[in-house]
Amino acid sequence: MGGMPRYSIKKLLLTTTLVAVLLFVALWVVDNGQVAFCDGRFPLQVDLRENKQLGITEVAYQVLSRTDYAEYVRTAPSKLELNPEHVDWIAGQPFSVQVPCSVRVSTSGRVLSYSQHRLLVLRITYQNGSVELIPVEIPDGRANRHISVTTAENPPSN
Repeated sequence: MGGMPRYSIKKLLLTTTLVAVLLFVALWVVDNGQVAFCDGRFPLQVDLRENKQLGITEVAYQVLSRTDYAEYVRTAPSKLELNPEHVDWIAGQPFSVQVPCSVRVSTSGRVLSYSQHRLLVLRITYQNGSVELIPVEIPDGRANRHISVTTAENPPSN
């Protein structure tokens, strides 16, 4: 019979497989060997609506890294060390807050990981002196950078 001996085909297949595996490993090492870390912030546009005209006198915000803090904001805000930042709020107009985020990118530009703060806490102060804390989950900043928030129908009284 003509053609290559059988052991040569096995050897060719083994060599080809070995080269493919080595090439894959080399590309993986190059792609993951040098990784860029980028820390920054993105603007989140907040549309705040009053459920009742109680007269908002001040709006402040703080972003927190985890959504499970929302339960503390609702039930025991004193357990959290909140230092909200004042917002120049005008009724009927949206305002922007800055949300911290981080991304890890490979040499080829592939996003290896993305993280961002996940909870926005709004502190609303009313004319009667009462204060309302509103926890809002922040959407993924790569897709959506706008949220709407409505104050409570019956905010806490002072």
